[in-house]
Amino acid sequence: TTLTLTPQGSFITTNIPLKSVKEPISLPLEDLSLEDPIYSHYRVHHVQDLCSESGDNWYDDLAQDEWYNVHYLGLQTNSPYTTKSFCCGQGKHDDSSLGNGPSTTTNAEEPQEDLPPTNSVYTPSGTTAPLSDYNDDGKPPWDVLQREWHRDDSAKLGRITIRVPWLDQCRPPMNYRTASNRGANAVKRLTTDQRKAFEDALDSYVQRGFCAIVQDNSEADYKKQPDFTKCQAAWDVLTKGSHQQQGTPVILPQHYIPAHCVFRSDHPTTPCRIVLDYREVNKYVGKGGIPQSDLLGVLLHLRGFENFMSGDISKAFCQMRASLFDLAHANYTCIGEYTVLWGRIGFGNTSAPNQLEATTYDVGQELFLLSQLASQLSVDGEPLDPKALPRDQLEKVLLCPSPEAVNYIRNGPKIPTSLQLRKFVDDLYTGGTNKVDIMTAHTFVTYVMTGHGLAVDPLKSFGSWPTTEDDHNNEANRSTLGYKFNPKTDEFFVVYSGKL
Repeated sequence: TTLTLTPQGSFITTNIPLKSVKEPISLPLEDLSLEDPIYSHYRVHHVQDLCSESGDNWYDDLAQDEWYNVHYLGLQTNSPYTTKSFCCGQGKHDDSSLGNGPSTTTNAEEPQEDLPPTNSVYTPSGTTAPLSDYNDDGKPPWDVLQREWHRDDSAKLGRITIRVPWLDQCRPPMNYRTASNRGANAVKRLTTDQRKAFEDALDSYVQRGFCAIVQDNSEADYKKQPDFTKCQAAWDVLTKGSHQQQGTPVILPQHYIPAHCVFRSDHPTTPCRIVLDYREVNKYVGKGGIPQSDLLGVLLHLRGFENFMSGDISKAFCQMRASLFDLAHANYTCIGEYTVLWGRIGFGNTSAPNQLEATTYDVGQELFLLSQLASQLSVDGEPLDPKALPRDQLEKVLLCPSPEAVNYIRNGPKIPTSLQLRKFVDDLYTGGTNKVDIMTAHTFVTYVMTGHGLAVDPLKSFGSWPTTEDDHNNEANRSTLGYKFNPKTDEFFVVYSGKL
């Protein structure tokens, strides 16, 4: 992206790739006999009983199952593991079934770096998978990305599970040795203070349930990948409370995301930032549509508001659940000496901004429908007490209707009868004329966002009007969109992070 400043104004040009910049690894069919495929099987307690409930011939239809076609395309007919070796594990949601059985590899001790995932080469029919252009990238993210809203104990209004928009059937290859060694080298020469900052940074993500440590790679001298038992234990922790994913079998890793640390001594709250290197994965991933918000447009929109309130979604990317379909290639990382499994969308994935935009778009539609419903029931146009909303009508406008979701809205703040909302990545802005109405709308928006797990940081929220403290401070600036805003003078100032 290039920003050009001229006497006539500013101009932005962006080069958005529509297809992979690197040809994925492929193998000719005649060389199949020279390869030594890795067969992965999964085991979950009590799944035999669950499968038997569907009848005696459940395994005959397994080859047509979407999970089977995604993860077992390279299974050979002469393999000792046939479709009858698999049984479907069932979580709390009907779409969580997945083939499983004991974990087996051709050489469990020795990762095969040069063997690409079988589903990146072959289709169920045994023909070479065609490489196709990703034609959906000309649409808005919400028309491209596959996603579902599901009940979640940590999000009363439901939490999103969203898919990675792969360009085609190709996936990045196995790279355990490279990723694990790189992670180890990144922390090898840290000072005592840096090491503590790194451990604290990783622990903050673990404690919030975004990721879980699978194993310490140094215990096997970085030569042994985590087995099914370790991966499943981490996955069980990450999916606890999810009505869609809890109880499902984990997918074993087929690619690892390398990572390194960036230390910033001038940031007392986050002295260490963990950076996930998605460059290899991004060669196989589409943008997931064209972003519908741009910085210049948002700034102009804000200047069009007489007053506004700003909010910032805390750890926004980590609030979206990752799909089981994508775990093997997009969610296992090597951070320091550890293999870490992420249950949420990784920051650094080329599609992550559009995944977040699709998520906030869905919630925005829900907000506007709730506001529209309130305007129909309000007699004087004033904000409506949510208890006045009929339960049956409320269920129709919710993304993930449930008794808990209905009660959450009915026990919440008043619902504004009109709503002006602007979004840019993880920033939210409610605008208008009357300050009281703006604060009412902001309170309602942040309450609904929090109900979907998208909590707004109260310390970063502010109004565009000066406060009592501002009367004694002419430089009481607020930060937003990379700018400084002075509510007393109603002016925006560009912030330069570098030294001139």
